[in-house]
Amino acid sequence: MAGSLGGKRCPICLGGLETRSPSVILPCGHAYCVGCIRRWSDVKCNCPLCNYDFRSWWLCRSSVGYGEEEASPIGRSQKNGSRRRDELLRRRRYQSYERRRIVRRSREDSVGETRSRILPKQRSFRRRVDDTPAIVAERTRQWRSSIYRSRLRGVLPPQKHVAEEKESTLKRIGPWIRRELQALLDDPDPTVIVHVVVSIFNAGKLENLRDDQVDDEFLAPLRRFLHDQTEAFWNELICFSESRLSIEAYDTVAVYES
Repeated sequence: MAGSLGGKRCPICLGGLETRSPSVILPCGHAYCVGCIRRWSDVKCNCPLCNYDFRSWWLCRSSVGYGEEEASPIGRSQKNGSRRRDELLRRRRYQSYERRRIVRRSREDSVGETRSRILPKQRSFRRRVDDTPAIVAERTRQWRSSIYRSRLRGVLPPQKHVAEEKESTLKRIGPWIRRELQALLDDPDPTVIVHVVVSIFNAGKLENLRDDQVDDEFLAPLRRFLHDQTEAFWNELICFSESRLSIEAYDTVAVYES
C-alpha cells in the first residue's frame, strides 16, 4: 500500500505524500495528508474525490507501519473552529471600532479647535469667474444653514448708539431675513415668518434689541416657528442690523465663535 503512494500528491493541499504521514481511506483507496483529512472529516465524512462514506482511515508511517484511526465525531472540532472564528471576528470588530473612535475623536478635536477660535474675516462664495448669481446664492445659503447646524454664534460688534432711521434699517434687513429663514428652515417661501420677524423687530427700540436685553415673552411669537434656534437667529439678525453693511459685505466679514 505504501508503494502505491509514491509520486502522489494530496488532492486537498497538493503536497507530496512521500514527505508526509499519509492517510489512506478504505476501501476507496484515495490518499490524503493526515492533517487535511482530519480537518475535512470535521465537516463531512465523505471522500473528497469519490464521495465514499467513511468512518476511519489507515495511517501509513514508515517507522511505525499501518494503524487504523477513527474519524472524530462531526462537529467537535468544528465547534472549536467556530469559537476561534467568533473570537477573531470579535477582535476584528473591536479593532475596527477603536480605529473609528480614534478617527472620530481626532475629527471632533479638530472641529473643536476650529470653533474655539475666531474664523477668518474674509470669505468668497464665487469660486469661478463664470459662476452665475444663482450658484453663488445657493452656495451662500448652504453656508448660512451650516452656521445654525454647527451652533456657531455671531460676534456682536461693540454697541454704538449711532442714530439710524428704523425705516432704513427695515429695508436693509428685509432681504436678509428672507434669505436667512430660507437657509434655516429650508423653506423657499417663508413670507409669513418674515412678517412676524419684522413686526417683532419694529416693536422694539434699536438700541434695546440685543438678545441679552429682550425677555422670552418678546420673542415668543417667533419661537413658535424657530423653536430652539430662536435665540441664534435673533442674535444673527442683531449682528447684521448693527453692522450697517450690505448682505454681501456682511457675509464676507462676519465673525463667528462657538
